[in-house]
Amino acid sequence: MKSSLHNSELIYDTEEISEALYLKRYLIKVQTKADKISDKFVMIFFVVGIFLAPIYETWLFSFITGGAALGIYLVARFLLSNKFYARMLISIVYAVFMLQFIGQMHGMAETHFFFFVNAALLIIYQDWRIMIPYAILTVGHHSILAILQVAYGMENLAYYFISYSGIKITGETVPYVTVFQLVFHFTIVSIMAVVCGWWAIIFRQNSIFLIKNKMEVQDKNKRLLVTEEELRQNIEELETIQNKLSLVNREMTYSIAALEDKNRIIEEKNSNIEEKSKSITASINYAKRIQEAMLPKIGKIKESLPNSFVLFKPKDIVSGDFYYFHKVESKIIIAAIDCTGHGVPGAFMSLIGNELLNAILDKNIFTPSQILTHLNQKIDKALQQTDLSIRSTRDGMDAAICLIDSENNTLEYAGAKNPLVYIQNNKMHVVKGDRTSVGGNLVKKQQKQFTNHTISIDSTTSFYIYSDGFQDQFGGEEDVKYNTMRFKQTLLDISTHPFSEQKEVLTTIFEDWREQQDREQMDDVLVMGFEVSPS
Repeated sequence: MKSSLHNSELIYDTEEISEALYLKRYLIKVQTKADKISDKFVMIFFVVGIFLAPIYETWLFSFITGGAALGIYLVARFLLSNKFYARMLISIVYAVFMLQFIGQMHGMAETHFFFFVNAALLIIYQDWRIMIPYAILTVGHHSILAILQVAYGMENLAYYFISYSGIKITGETVPYVTVFQLVFHFTIVSIMAVVCGWWAIIFRQNSIFLIKNKMEVQDKNKRLLVTEEELRQNIEELETIQNKLSLVNREMTYSIAALEDKNRIIEEKNSNIEEKSKSITASINYAKRIQEAMLPKIGKIKESLPNSFVLFKPKDIVSGDFYYFHKVESKIIIAAIDCTGHGVPGAFMSLIGNELLNAILDKNIFTPSQILTHLNQKIDKALQQTDLSIRSTRDGMDAAICLIDSENNTLEYAGAKNPLVYIQNNKMHVVKGDRTSVGGNLVKKQQKQFTNHTISIDSTTSFYIYSDGFQDQFGGEEDVKYNTMRFKQTLLDISTHPFSEQKEVLTTIFEDWREQQDREQMDDVLVMGFEVSPS
């Protein structure tokens, strides 16, 4: 999503993108472009402040004020998730830079130029409200100057403008603030703020108007295409009917009985097909209940890992992906498994994999790498994959298995192709799995080794394990795969959300990506996230 749509108010359950959602996406693009422009100008303002420092002997003032403004801007851009608050802080940053330049140049005459430039920059956000803190800070600055004049007198106020670090600056300065100057500057600030705010409103209204027009044109085009398609189908059907009528008319004398027989046979076949289809669907639905009974209950997982979620979306009724959970005293085994295939074949493999895992853990084998080794051997034996004298399959599994040891504050991981992603202190780490699957051996006595990784839980850490269904989904604006890099960035983005919201955000991102090209789900999807804190 593009930027990912993380706000819950952007979740819609419709087949088509609504006008409101279309507009919000457009405004997000506007704000993103405005942020990029602001990035450049803020850096330019900071450099200008440094450039003015040796000219006016204002090094300390330049670094403190410019550094503070730059720091506020970085907080607004990269830490605040609420875009409105971030834009309000950006407005304040522009005002601080303007006041910095005025202070560095020791006078108020420059107010107009810097105020006009910065106010014009704020228009690009198309939000009149962010003019308010900018105007208030400017007016407040002038008011403070007036207070200084009244409280300390004209001479001290002049000293405020022309002395920094004990160095006197000669030349023209503003020695005092008269009532006329104060009113004059307030009037200019008010007029400019109103004008720029009004332009921001006009730009947004124009955006809304263009979006509505675009949606209307798209809707009309869709209707036209539908009408053309219906007309074409009607013409084809009419031609077919005419041909059939001609044939029937020629053969009417001897084909009525045969036609009735054929109709009866077709109806019987259709009835049989329908019955078989219902029977097959009922069987698969029953298999789904069996598979769901096999899977651990989400409530049981949350008893041990309160901050956790499982995003499980089978492509068909039953799934080749499955998740596993087992707790023994202070140890927790949690795994995400991706079996070969999906649907019924994949579901058979998931049942086999689940039972084999239970058998392995019953033997008190808890180390993830050893679990994968034993699982590989048992699948080879169960499917007779190492016996070349019989016809074998290449079916297997990709897996990510974790052992959480709360007593030692560690997490052990081993992977068969599938990685482990964890986020600690707002930094993402990726532990790759071994480049081999579990099972699928068609070479006699082939041995596989899996690597065990240990991670210390020194602080609260978010972990994610998953199958390849999410990143392999086609869609988006360019109808491409979501891909691994984009998916890992998505995990980093959602880690700032509470775990109670992360599943919903991921689901929204996945469905939005798929529906942009009206793509069907390509594969089973499984994503597991959980948070572990040191005991």
